[in-house]
Amino acid sequence: MTSSTTNDTSGPVYFFSVRDRVYGIFSQWQKCTFTDPNYPDIKFNNAEQYMMYAKAQTFNNPDIAAEILVAKTSKDQKALGRNVKPFSDAVWDPVKFGIVERGNYLKFSQNDRFKRVLLDTGDKLLVEASKNDSIWGIGFTATTAKTVPREKWGQNLLGIALMNVRKKIRDEEAGEEDEEGDDSDQEATDEEDDEQPESATRKRKHVSIANEDSDDEPTEPETAASKKARIGMVAEDILGGIKSKQTEVDLLEMFTKRATEGSMIHGAE
Repeated sequence: MTSSTTNDTSGPVYFFSVRDRVYGIFSQWQKCTFTDPNYPDIKFNNAEQYMMYAKAQTFNNPDIAAEILVAKTSKDQKALGRNVKPFSDAVWDPVKFGIVERGNYLKFSQNDRFKRVLLDTGDKLLVEASKNDSIWGIGFTATTAKTVPREKWGQNLLGIALMNVRKKIRDEEAGEEDEEGDDSDQEATDEEDDEQPESATRKRKHVSIANEDSDDEPTEPETAASKKARIGMVAEDILGGIKSKQTEVDLLEMFTKRATEGSMIHGAE
């Protein structure tokens, strides 16, 4: 009944009949194929079948579970699920929501077209507008629901399960994008490391050699004579460098370079 699931662009998304053109896929009876790692040999053909099969397993009814797998319609699958014995609300109520939520996660995560429709609802409220079901639905058609205060709606468990599935899939896709971003950042870092300038490599070698030299002999107090001789050698070295490089490198640059190299050697970098 498409009239029962009329939607506007700002309010909740109402769904009910599998025949609805856009949101019929939210129905438990929508035909699809998905698997569950818990039952690796089974291909489920709709979420209702998954729910009823799990129900039969919960109450240890293997014969009914087998019949549910070969039943031709969702209506027949649902009827078989109601035949489980001994049925107990105390056993079923704590597990039923998780079963339906998982079944719909498998359904939407394994069918791309369904998944895109679900994600495209954004953060809208999803509502099963079933006038005969106030547990999984709200107990009203979409038309009536718009005139009834929401506090009078039913539990809408199916709508809530679908919204949980929507969030889970969205979070998973966001996580995959973050991982891809981290991988690309790491690749860029690796490339930068591979392309380090040769000067950086030479500096590291210089530091290593200098440290090795400094470890050869203990440092002794410098005498006035040795200090004078060292200054003379430095001046001669500088003048020699100036002559060899002619006027390309001035005295200030050479002193700056020596000061920089000295700080690197002593770990000041």
